[in-house]
Amino acid sequence: MPEIPCDDVIHYTVEYKDYKNLRLHERLAINAYMLGNDTQLIQSILTENEEISKSMRRFIADMISGKIKREASKQETTIHHKIALCREIDALAKGKAQDKAVAVGIIAAREHRSSEAINTRYYEGKKAIKADRDALLKYMIDNYHPKGEK
Repeated sequence: MPEIPCDDVIHYTVEYKDYKNLRLHERLAINAYMLGNDTQLIQSILTENEEISKSMRRFIADMISGKIKREASKQETTIHHKIALCREIDALAKGKAQDKAVAVGIIAAREHRSSEAINTRYYEGKKAIKADRDALLKYMIDNYHPKGEK
């Protein structure tokens, strides 16, 4: 598989408006916001003195002014929660299998659920992360054109 540069241009469409010429990290920030109302990546883009594309500036302005309305469905919220759960377990476990079991136990106790239920949500979250990563990679490969080629 060819390596795709991180600053490659990605196009992202919101229902009522196109935001074109977004960089990869800008697209990921918009996805995080649209899927889970997570503004952390957008905040880091603003605070880390990175160059911001015109489309990203327009998206942030539209977000602040309330022009962008998220339709939060229960399914999106559930998927977002499962992904957050995966990240929390992985952060607590630091990649060690025996620590993962401890992390699952801690979260199960906190959420008043069984370890099996937390494990199920963990693996569902992992599947969602992989599916999103695979879809993004497929999109990038299908739409990648070296400069000057179309």
